[in-house]
Amino acid sequence: MQQQTITTDSICRDVLQQYADGTIEDTAARQQIAAALYASGIARAVACEKTVLDPQVRADLQAEMEELLFRKVMQGAPGGFNLELALNTSAVAWARQLLRSSRSSLMRNIHVRTGAKVDLVDPVPDKTKYTDTPPPASHTVFHSASVDGSAEADPEGETFTDAADWLRSKQRHLRDSSKLSASAASIMHGYRVPAAARPPLVERKRLKAMVDACPELAHRSVCAMRALIESEPYPYTVDEGLLALWDNCSFDQMDAIASAPAKVAQVLVDAAVSDRARPSRNVLRLFQASVRALGTGKGWARLAAETCETFIALEFEAYSSFDTTGAEYRDERLAGRRITVLKSPEVFARVLAHPGQRLGMTENDIYEQLDRLITTMTEFDVKAPAA
Repeated sequence: MQQQTITTDSICRDVLQQYADGTIEDTAARQQIAAALYASGIARAVACEKTVLDPQVRADLQAEMEELLFRKVMQGAPGGFNLELALNTSAVAWARQLLRSSRSSLMRNIHVRTGAKVDLVDPVPDKTKYTDTPPPASHTVFHSASVDGSAEADPEGETFTDAADWLRSKQRHLRDSSKLSASAASIMHGYRVPAAARPPLVERKRLKAMVDACPELAHRSVCAMRALIESEPYPYTVDEGLLALWDNCSFDQMDAIASAPAKVAQVLVDAAVSDRARPSRNVLRLFQASVRALGTGKGWARLAAETCETFIALEFEAYSSFDTTGAEYRDERLAGRRITVLKSPEVFARVLAHPGQRLGMTENDIYEQLDRLITTMTEFDVKAPAA
């Protein structure tokens, strides 16, 4: 393989030198380089690095890699093969890195085409929809963790199955925001992606209004962010606040979400810009006790209670989805929440000035500490099963 690499690099370097000397044109140089890389067998070598049980999947992966390699070599725009910069580098090394970094997304494309991709948004098939025909293959994967019926489990399929089974078990016990959080958790588990970045309250309200008015913006935003990283054109202008929601994701993770059904991105975005499900009274008492323990001195107990109330107002619903009280009571809770939110800067300033507090040195530190505390107390309600 090393000798093959040296030979292929020599061929490519000769072509690049001819292009630099002006003896061949851009298109001809790219065609010769693409032919040399194809003949080198590098796509097959990289495809075989991935342990795949089914030889057909390996062959499909090799074909996908060969197509991608040809397309990138022939691409003169940013993101493609740069003829000027490549003269003093290894074309084979460039190709190998391209194929390895794209391997996960190419595998996902194969699963999409074969119906093996699982849509976690609605794991239970609509029985009335498939009265005359069997459910699609995507639903079958939810209930099967084996490959071709063998006893050896498919890790990716099993992950989707675990997440879907868990979500199905939660559906009857959850409502509204808690159900949304559970759906987002199952998607994060199944697709192996982090939560969308959660903006501050005012920004959340702005973005939620946009997404509610045009749900397609959620999927467009991740596609636009992916295109921005790849320096590729994108036909839609997307608000910068929506692009920032994907700051926690790697390129491969954004690619996975962009390649999934649009509803996947919509659920993740909705969860990030919506109020979180209001915790139970027991959790709120535990939260307050934990915050109280992170400080000492006169007046700290009362200030800790105010701090907890402020954080809950900034992050969570004003009342629980299970609340059966009348509309008048709910309006009162909403009004109280608005007042608490307006007072939040003053409360955080008093926490920072309190000599005995151990919540943090800045307002952001305090907020993150409070978020970590409440998350450890509430995540069991929406946490998907371990991989």
